[in-house]
Amino acid sequence: MWYKDGDEIQAVALIIRHGLPFGFSYLYCPRGPLFNFQFSPPAGGFNFQKKSKIFEGLLEKIKEINAEEKAIFFKVEPEADFPFNLSDFGFVKSEKEIQPAETVILDLTKTEEELLAEMKSKTRYNINLAERKDIKITQQATHNSQLTTFLELLKETAEREGFRLHPKEYYEKLFAAHSPNFSVELFLAEYNGKTIAAHLLVFFGNPARTTDVVQSGGQAVYLHGASSREHKETMAPYLLHWEAIKQAKNRGCLIYDFWGISEKKWPGLTRFKKGFGGEEKNYPGAFDLVFAQFWYWVYNIVRKII
Repeated sequence: MWYKDGDEIQAVALIIRHGLPFGFSYLYCPRGPLFNFQFSPPAGGFNFQKKSKIFEGLLEKIKEINAEEKAIFFKVEPEADFPFNLSDFGFVKSEKEIQPAETVILDLTKTEEELLAEMKSKTRYNINLAERKDIKITQQATHNSQLTTFLELLKETAEREGFRLHPKEYYEKLFAAHSPNFSVELFLAEYNGKTIAAHLLVFFGNPARTTDVVQSGGQAVYLHGASSREHKETMAPYLLHWEAIKQAKNRGCLIYDFWGISEKKWPGLTRFKKGFGGEEKNYPGAFDLVFAQFWYWVYNIVRKII
């Protein structure tokens, strides 16, 4: 949805409805809302009062959706540079975060040599080891023929690492999602003809290489990774990331987002990702604008129980 001031769109938000029992729901906005003045400051600028009016106008439109959807609350997880203090607009800090609050970002404007130099020595060693083991990396546009292989590896990884998977329909829709400014691609690692690891990446912003011209812009996001228990000694996931990083750079992406770290929740995964260098980025976390206080309290109690 969007909010207009005059003829210009000044704010946009992706609103996702999550159904709850008894006909209730909650509304969710990942990594938003976003405001036009964040990217294209108007001539003369906007004072804080004008910016606040734009946000308030967007919230009024969201409240209209709330009335239609019987939403208990509206959850946002904004970008790191979100221009407002959400508590000033009635939001409370949420007890539950959906998106990772921390990530690692690689600057792809650097050369390959610079990127390698900034990695941990063990990471560079494991990349070279995977190459010596003759790991083959292939990149493929996602379609259902690869879905079964990917889900089998993902299920094995989830059982080993102790995390929950989305329903199969989520991955089916993700594999089918494509647009001029958005593509989902699968990177596979093969050893002796068998797929032993896979990374699912999302490319935003239409970065592409046409003939000898690189169209710069956009980013690559590492969304899901999976690997087999077999042949762990080949260090295939390290080479998978390095090949994906080089491909993203070749396509003109400006950043490579490892999508989520946490020393507390995922210490091993966090060490793995931080081994590639880059800078840590912290998000504000999740905030809720509550529409039905009693049912919000019930929701949080039930969520803790189950």
